[in-house]
Amino acid sequence: MVDAGDSLALTYILSDECHRLGKALVSASVLGLSGYAGVFCGGGPSYRAVFPEMPRRAGSCAQSGVLGSAVGVLGTLQAHLTLAQVLGLDPPVLGRLVTVDLARLRFGGFSFSPVAEPPEP
Repeated sequence: MVDAGDSLALTYILSDECHRLGKALVSASVLGLSGYAGVFCGGGPSYRAVFPEMPRRAGSCAQSGVLGSAVGVLGTLQAHLTLAQVLGLDPPVLGRLVTVDLARLRFGGFSFSPVAEPPEP
């Protein structure tokens, strides 16, 4: 499943459903000049396991703004992660999160396996 929505609430809903079905979720988010892309569920931790609490207030591109080139970078990264997951490329991308800060031209990331799953929402 590819999360292409502009809503953090939708990301949690998709993650809960993918976790229930055992399917991978490739999620990306961008706001302003920074964002992330990662692969959740499908045998790895869910989005909710990695980020247990949804922020009370979360901005969206429509509300807070975003630079088109940042969307392009994160969208391309999300497409790559999707293909890598589908093709089973090595090393696996499941359980990995890539962070991007285009204001400072920095890329980072981390692995989040294993993380305990929270109780069903």
